[in-house]
Amino acid sequence: MVNNGHTIMFTPTDGGYITVAGKQYNLLQFHFHTPSEHTVDGATHRMEGHLVSKSADGEYAVVGVFYDSGSANNAVETVFSAAVETENKEVTVSTQVDANELLPDSMAHLRYSGSLTTPPCSKGLVWSVLETPTTASEAQIKKIEDLYGGNARPTQNLNGRTIFHMN
Repeated sequence: MVNNGHTIMFTPTDGGYITVAGKQYNLLQFHFHTPSEHTVDGATHRMEGHLVSKSADGEYAVVGVFYDSGSANNAVETVFSAAVETENKEVTVSTQVDANELLPDSMAHLRYSGSLTTPPCSKGLVWSVLETPTTASEAQIKKIEDLYGGNARPTQNLNGRTIFHMN
């Protein structure tokens, strides 16, 4: 895990994978932004997590997860409790983090083709933004806010992209 000066980024040893349109993408890392970078019907959320995955042929898929203030999230707590304020200092977390605990119960999502939201802002990746938010405690959300202020890229125009509702 590293505080890269923009967010807390967790890189699992073996994070599992997702399958999108029949293609397997292995989880590379996950990180968090405040407030959310995506909106649904104009609504923002307190925090958004990005689970970044990559296929064997080098393509990316990202799952976006909204967090509202509420009950603490065990996986978020594991990551944030080990986070350091020193930039670019990597730390090893010996506690296992189950990426499934970062997700809400419903997997209904919005899918579109987009880009990474941080440099190099690579284009052509598959976004799956989960519609149902989950929760993190106020203290967990405040940890990111205190470290980075607002570290979210402003919401981008659709620029002709189609958004698909997936169940």
